[in-house]
Amino acid sequence: KGDELGLADAEPLSCLDLMLHLGVPALIPVLTSDAISETYGLFTPTTLRSERCKLLLIKAAMLRSAWNEAMELIRDLFGPDGSNDRLREAHALLGECSYRAAHEAGNAPIDLEEALKAYEASLSFLRADVAEALSEDPVLHIRVASIYASRAEASNMEDSEAAAKAMEHYKRSLMIFPTAEAWMSSGVCAYRMACLARARGSSLTPAELFGEAMGYFTEANVLDRCRPQVNAWLVICSVELGQVQIAKQTLRQVFRFAERLDLRTGMELASVLLRFSDLRNATGAERHVLIEDGRYAKEATAVVRLLLNRWDGGDIRLLLARALALTSEDASAVQEVCAALALLDDNEPLRTEAATLGRACAAKLIAEPEWSTMLERDIEAASERRSQRETPT
Repeated sequence: KGDELGLADAEPLSCLDLMLHLGVPALIPVLTSDAISETYGLFTPTTLRSERCKLLLIKAAMLRSAWNEAMELIRDLFGPDGSNDRLREAHALLGECSYRAAHEAGNAPIDLEEALKAYEASLSFLRADVAEALSEDPVLHIRVASIYASRAEASNMEDSEAAAKAMEHYKRSLMIFPTAEAWMSSGVCAYRMACLARARGSSLTPAELFGEAMGYFTEANVLDRCRPQVNAWLVICSVELGQVQIAKQTLRQVFRFAERLDLRTGMELASVLLRFSDLRNATGAERHVLIEDGRYAKEATAVVRLLLNRWDGGDIRLLLARALALTSEDASAVQEVCAALALLDDNEPLRTEAATLGRACAAKLIAEPEWSTMLERDIEAASERRSQRETPT
């Protein structure tokens, strides 16, 4: 492919390949510069202009996490009018650079459009046969699927087309090479769609709604038993299916590898445990079957305390207050509400929820009115801080 290279340059280029393989990219731009090549005669001008050499420079920039630099090199490879865009690998690299740059910027769905376009361009190249199609990089499909899944989640799964495309690409990745990441991500997507179906009043049973997601998470667990995210989702599905003992036993595996649990999954796990521990959240069919007062309250408390060992925030503190309230630890719940109020100045709905919960817990502490006094003082202080921020100076 690309320009013809002199045989004399083959060995130096192989050395550059080895540098990339060993994770030493910093020297590659130096060694391929015009000045060094002219001085020491390392490469011919034809080699320096070749596609292979340009791809090496792109990969070197990517290994240094210089995403914008790598994207400029790829656009230079494509040419000013984009006519030299026949390299499938270059499109895949452009997609990865765009994806990583957007991810570091917050992973907003709108910022992933360029990455999606590049990935799909790479996947659109014709394959000679089925064997070549199955030799694709499964990560490409995982990336495309994650972008569609992000778009679907941004619409609360209302974007059914994006959700369907996410599942399609996760399954294509699994066909090429089964990975725990693809199985788990498929499970999360299936779980979200099941939750949407339930919210729309589906007549299906929990087993019919969440059975598919449970199957995906089970497959992920077979491939990776040390990833707490997989076990956390297994706990969530077990709770949804009313498998109380399985949920509590699987939670032990989450705690076993707790240092690897991410905040988002931990928050979702704690929220689901709390929802199924409060009968006020139950519909007629769920009462005393799936949902029971305090059923997972202690487990939710343990999960939130685990999160607080690594992160702090008003939403986390509020979850802990809800868990403590369900176990009748009202004084501790009020204390956590006060801590949450100090961190929720920019979130009016959660601040209102915290105040309501705190007052309900303080009302039970009739013999200790100081808790109510402290709570009202902190509620007032939170309102004053909010007012001061909204008042123009």
